[in-house]
Amino acid sequence: MDWVLVTLAGVHRFHTREGCEATKEILGGTVVHDPAPEKPHSARASKKQNIFLPGDYRPKGKHADLAVKLGFDRAFAESCFLAMKAWADGKGERRADWDAVLSGWIQRKAEECRPTNNRDGRL
Repeated sequence: MDWVLVTLAGVHRFHTREGCEATKEILGGTVVHDPAPEKPHSARASKKQNIFLPGDYRPKGKHADLAVKLGFDRAFAESCFLAMKAWADGKGERRADWDAVLSGWIQRKAEECRPTNNRDGRL
């Protein structure tokens, strides 16, 4: 299907060639570029698809570095990964970016493990 870009009252829109001709005749639009190479990408089309945690997924160096930056050893990232993996597999979770999920998991667990200074548990 061929797509064309039409300008109507200063607004650019993509139409099929057939729709473009009808719109141009009715509203007096101007064909700016004929034909467009392909339909414009919508935000939904370019969005990463949610997937199950891949069986070969492993923490990356950036995850270990994050754990060290937060005051823990590199093994902390591995233990967070194992907990996240059990959660993801057990619930059948799907995510678009498992690296980001693990980074968030490490940050939350580090926050939970920080010592508190007050008797009521607040910092």
